[in-house]
Amino acid sequence: MNKFLKITTMFLAIFITFSSCNKDEPSVNDNYYVKYVVKCSQSRYYVSKFSVNTDKGIVSFSDYQSTYWTQTYGPVKKGFTATATAESVYPTIEIYASKNQEPFALKTTNTSNTKVTASYTIDF
Repeated sequence: MNKFLKITTMFLAIFITFSSCNKDEPSVNDNYYVKYVVKCSQSRYYVSKFSVNTDKGIVSFSDYQSTYWTQTYGPVKKGFTATATAESVYPTIEIYASKNQEPFALKTTNTSNTKVTASYTIDF
């Protein structure tokens, strides 16, 4: 009976040790990156005016002569709100986010006929 009690206690201790580990807990050292894509849904029109929130503040572009623009900013911390606005003919904004070295994932997208806004707060 004593041997059975020791083995049971050992398995219980191992179970408690591993079940108390939480790998999903964010680290204070986590870095997040935000990738913006601003484009026209109609390929014959240019993105004329847009702005994005970056790790350094708001960056604005005007008279941009392209149908597609993308840029990655960071590192930023959890809770950062990525926002973008664009004006054109059928502009589309896509906001992607990445944690540390993980691949980017699309977090939000929005399209409108003349002016569009999109935002996403990093929460993973």
